[in-house]
Amino acid sequence: MPPDDTRLLQYAVRLLARRGYPEKALRERLLRRSADAAAVEKVIDKLKALNYLNDFHWAGLCARAWAVERHWGPHRILHELVGRGVDAATAERVLAATMAEHPEPEVLEQAVAKWQRLAGPPRSVQELKRLETYLARRGFGFDRIRERLAEIELPAEDDADDR
Repeated sequence: MPPDDTRLLQYAVRLLARRGYPEKALRERLLRRSADAAAVEKVIDKLKALNYLNDFHWAGLCARAWAVERHWGPHRILHELVGRGVDAATAERVLAATMAEHPEPEVLEQAVAKWQRLAGPPRSVQELKRLETYLARRGFGFDRIRERLAEIELPAEDDADDR
């Protein structure tokens, strides 16, 4: 490798030592550093050959963390992976593996528990709607959300005002 390519490879390894990158994001960072697209492609190929750059592995780590720690549903995870440069086919495979490990109903239940810990159990239809919106933003399907919300019983209205 020419000296410039070696420096570019060293820069890429330093970046990867700090945190993982998907291939697209690393390529963009390297292109900001070097105008030579051929050299960047050589570095990317070398990193892939050394298994320092692996979109499937990176996406799997992110998807598991997002499901377990952030309580994100499959739609949000898929959207984030594709948005960060992982190709759609790889993102689908990663999502399937993640959902097999951490099923959607389990993650949904954790998200509901977190919401109830922070806001308390829903006491009105309006609060139930807020929970529905929260879960939708987290990336759960509306069918799953509706099934789960149907299980929640709202307290009866106070009849003290009618006396």
